[in-house]
Amino acid sequence: MSSPILAVVGIIGRLLSGYLLDKLSARVVQSAALLAAALGFFLVPSMASTTAYMVPVLLGMSISTASNVRGCVHANMFGRENLGKIQTVASSVTVLGSALGPFPFGVVKDNAGNFDAAFIGSGFLCLVGVVAVLKWGHPPGEGAGGGEAEMVKYERVGAGDDGAGDDVEEAEEDVI
Repeated sequence: MSSPILAVVGIIGRLLSGYLLDKLSARVVQSAALLAAALGFFLVPSMASTTAYMVPVLLGMSISTASNVRGCVHANMFGRENLGKIQTVASSVTVLGSALGPFPFGVVKDNAGNFDAAFIGSGFLCLVGVVAVLKWGHPPGEGAGGGEAEMVKYERVGAGDDGAGDDVEEAEEDVI
Protein backbone atom coordinates (compact mmCIF):
# COMPACT_ATOMS: atom_id res chain seq x y z
CA MET A 1 0.00 0.00 0.00
CA SER A 2 2.87 2.40 0.61
CA SER A 3 4.09 2.41 -3.03
CA PRO A 4 1.12 4.40 -4.39
CA ILE A 5 1.45 6.76 -1.45
CA LEU A 6 5.16 7.25 -2.21
CA ALA A 7 4.39 7.91 -5.89
CA VAL A 8 1.78 10.59 -5.16
CA VAL A 9 3.88 12.12 -2.39
CA GLY A 10 6.93 12.13 -4.69
CA ILE A 11 5.08 14.18 -7.29
CA ILE A 12 3.62 16.57 -4.73
CA GLY A 13 7.00 16.81 -2.97
CA ARG A 14 8.79 17.79 -6.17
CA LEU A 15 6.20 20.44 -7.01
CA LEU A 16 6.15 21.85 -3.49
CA SER A 17 9.92 21.82 -3.05
CA GLY A 18 10.40 23.47 -6.44
CA TYR A 19 8.07 26.25 -5.36
CA LEU A 20 9.85 26.58 -1.99
CA LEU A 21 13.27 26.68 -3.66
CA ASP A 22 12.13 29.78 -5.56
CA LYS A 23 11.03 31.43 -2.31
CA LEU A 24 13.49 30.18 0.34
CA SER A 25 17.13 29.29 0.71
CA ALA A 26 18.09 25.79 -0.43
CA ARG A 27 19.61 25.31 3.03
CA VAL A 28 16.23 25.83 4.67
CA VAL A 29 14.45 23.52 2.22
CA GLN A 30 17.10 20.78 2.62
CA SER A 31 16.97 21.10 6.41
CA ALA A 32 13.20 20.64 6.32
CA ALA A 33 13.65 17.55 4.14
CA LEU A 34 16.18 16.08 6.58
CA LEU A 35 13.86 16.81 9.53
CA ALA A 36 11.02 15.00 7.73
CA ALA A 37 13.32 12.02 7.11
CA ALA A 38 14.42 11.98 10.76
CA LEU A 39 10.84 12.00 11.97
CA GLY A 40 9.94 9.23 9.52
CA PHE A 41 12.86 7.07 10.67
CA PHE A 42 12.00 7.66 14.33
CA LEU A 43 8.39 6.53 13.68
CA VAL A 44 9.33 3.26 11.93
CA PRO A 45 10.09 1.23 15.12
CA SER A 46 6.72 2.15 16.61
CA MET A 47 4.91 1.37 13.37
CA ALA A 48 1.21 1.14 14.07
CA SER A 49 -1.82 1.59 11.88
CA THR A 50 -1.79 5.33 12.62
CA THR A 51 1.85 5.81 11.62
CA ALA A 52 1.79 3.38 8.69
CA TYR A 53 0.63 6.17 6.39
CA MET A 54 2.72 8.93 7.94
CA VAL A 55 6.10 7.24 7.41
CA PRO A 56 5.88 6.93 3.61
CA VAL A 57 4.56 10.50 3.38
CA LEU A 58 7.45 11.87 5.45
CA LEU A 59 10.11 9.80 3.68
CA GLY A 60 8.63 10.47 0.24
CA MET A 61 8.57 14.22 0.85
CA SER A 62 12.14 14.05 2.09
CA ILE A 63 13.44 12.07 -0.89
CA SER A 64 11.69 14.18 -3.54
CA THR A 65 12.72 17.44 -1.88
CA ALA A 66 16.35 16.35 -1.55
CA SER A 67 16.36 15.46 -5.26
CA ASN A 68 15.19 18.92 -6.25
CA VAL A 69 17.59 20.65 -3.88
CA ARG A 70 20.55 18.64 -5.19
CA GLY A 71 20.04 19.86 -8.75
CA CYS A 72 19.77 23.51 -7.70
CA VAL A 73 22.69 23.41 -5.29
CA HIS A 74 25.05 21.77 -7.78
CA ALA A 75 24.35 24.38 -10.42
CA ASN A 76 24.42 27.37 -8.08
CA MET A 77 27.42 26.39 -5.98
CA PHE A 78 29.72 24.99 -8.65
CA GLY A 79 28.53 26.76 -11.80
CA ARG A 80 26.78 25.39 -14.80
CA GLU A 81 30.04 24.84 -16.67
CA ASN A 82 31.07 22.28 -13.99
CA LEU A 83 27.64 20.70 -13.64
CA GLY A 84 28.54 17.53 -15.55
CA LYS A 85 31.54 16.77 -13.34
CA ILE A 86 29.72 17.57 -10.11
CA GLN A 87 26.63 15.55 -11.05
CA THR A 88 28.84 12.58 -11.94
CA VAL A 89 30.60 12.63 -8.58
CA ALA A 90 27.34 13.16 -6.68
CA SER A 91 25.58 10.36 -8.55
CA SER A 92 28.49 8.01 -7.92
CA VAL A 93 28.39 8.76 -4.21
CA THR A 94 24.62 8.16 -4.24
CA VAL A 95 25.09 4.77 -5.94
CA LEU A 96 27.82 3.86 -3.44
CA GLY A 97 25.52 4.82 -0.56
CA SER A 98 22.71 2.72 -2.04
CA ALA A 99 25.02 -0.26 -2.36
CA LEU A 100 26.52 0.02 1.14
CA GLY A 101 23.40 1.34 2.90
CA PRO A 102 21.77 -2.02 3.67
CA PHE A 103 24.97 -3.35 5.28
CA PRO A 104 24.66 -1.48 8.62
CA PHE A 105 20.97 -2.42 8.78
CA GLY A 106 21.89 -6.09 8.36
CA VAL A 107 24.57 -5.86 11.05
CA VAL A 108 22.06 -4.28 13.45
CA LYS A 109 19.44 -6.94 12.63
CA ASP A 110 21.97 -9.75 13.16
CA ASN A 111 23.09 -8.35 16.52
CA ALA A 112 19.87 -6.91 17.92
CA GLY A 113 17.28 -9.16 16.34
CA ASN A 114 15.37 -6.27 14.73
CA PHE A 115 15.94 -3.10 12.72
CA ASP A 116 14.78 -0.61 15.36
CA ALA A 117 18.25 0.66 16.32
CA ALA A 118 19.18 1.08 12.64
CA PHE A 119 16.15 3.27 11.97
CA ILE A 120 16.72 5.31 15.12
CA GLY A 121 20.39 5.70 14.19
CA SER A 122 19.37 6.83 10.71
CA GLY A 123 17.09 9.43 12.27
CA PHE A 124 19.97 10.78 14.33
CA LEU A 125 22.19 10.89 11.23
CA CYS A 126 19.53 13.01 9.54
CA LEU A 127 19.58 15.40 12.51
CA VAL A 128 23.37 15.63 12.21
CA GLY A 129 22.78 16.43 8.54
CA VAL A 130 20.46 19.30 9.50
CA VAL A 131 23.18 20.80 11.67
CA ALA A 132 25.79 20.32 8.92
CA VAL A 133 23.60 21.91 6.25
CA LEU A 134 22.78 24.91 8.41
CA LYS A 135 26.37 25.39 9.60
CA TRP A 136 28.42 24.59 6.47
CA GLY A 137 25.94 24.51 3.59
CA HIS A 138 26.86 27.80 1.98
CA PRO A 139 28.39 28.58 -1.40
CA PRO A 140 32.18 28.83 -1.65
CA GLY A 141 33.38 32.32 -0.77
CA GLU A 142 30.38 33.03 1.43
CA GLY A 143 31.17 33.59 5.08
CA ALA A 144 30.40 30.93 7.63
CA GLY A 145 27.74 33.26 9.03
CA GLY A 146 25.35 31.74 6.53
CA GLY A 147 24.12 34.95 4.91
CA GLU A 148 22.86 34.83 1.38
CA ALA A 149 25.50 35.08 -1.33
CA GLU A 150 25.11 37.54 -4.14
CA MET A 151 26.33 36.78 -7.62
CA VAL A 152 26.64 39.53 -10.18
CA LYS A 153 25.79 38.54 -13.71
CA TYR A 154 26.45 40.70 -16.76
CA GLU A 155 24.22 40.58 -19.79
CA ARG A 156 24.41 42.29 -23.16
CA VAL A 157 21.75 44.92 -23.64
CA GLY A 158 20.51 45.57 -27.13
CA ALA A 159 21.56 43.96 -30.37
CA GLY A 160 22.85 45.19 -33.67
CA ASP A 161 25.98 46.38 -35.41
CA ASP A 162 25.67 50.06 -34.49
CA GLY A 163 27.58 49.63 -31.23
CA ALA A 164 24.42 49.88 -29.11
CA GLY A 165 24.94 46.26 -28.04
CA ASP A 166 28.23 47.13 -26.39
CA ASP A 167 26.53 48.52 -23.28
CA VAL A 168 26.60 46.18 -20.33
CA GLU A 169 23.87 46.13 -17.74
CA GLU A 170 24.45 44.69 -14.29
CA ALA A 171 21.85 42.26 -12.99
CA GLU A 172 21.84 40.70 -9.53
CA GLU A 173 21.03 37.06 -9.05
CA ASP A 174 20.54 35.41 -5.66
CA VAL A 175 22.46 32.22 -5.05
CA ILE A 176 21.44 29.80 -2.32
